[in-house]
Amino acid sequence: MKSLTNKDRDQLKILSTCHYVWAALILLQGISFTLIGSQFFNMQRQAAEMTLSAAISPEPTFGLTPALPATFFVIAFILTIALAIGNILSASFIKANKNRTFSFIIAILNFFSFPIGSALGIFTFVILSRESIRNSYNTSKL
Repeated sequence: MKSLTNKDRDQLKILSTCHYVWAALILLQGISFTLIGSQFFNMQRQAAEMTLSAAISPEPTFGLTPALPATFFVIAFILTIALAIGNILSASFIKANKNRTFSFIIAILNFFSFPIGSALGIFTFVILSRESIRNSYNTSKL
């Protein structure tokens, strides 16, 4: 079996770095989405309290209880953190030529984050599907 060429090593290094950068962007997006969303629903709750104290008919809350939006943001934040951690693990596995299947799974999950995640997922599939890289993953287990 052939060892990796310099081009393969460089592309694996770039792919690993892209996964690290994408994980940082996912974390930034998750934190900002959670903060903005929680502020929005906090303002809505305060407005409802003010209208109730002023004896004005309150605006409709669309049938949402305060716990429902909070639950939504907590679940969204947990899923965002999980995807970021998955990308960090995938980047470290790509560097070490291990767990190729895990990197494919993370690439599939990244497809749903259009357009950057989709591009990263395609790039991951193209690079990790190359014969020489597939062979290097097989020999690294021995």
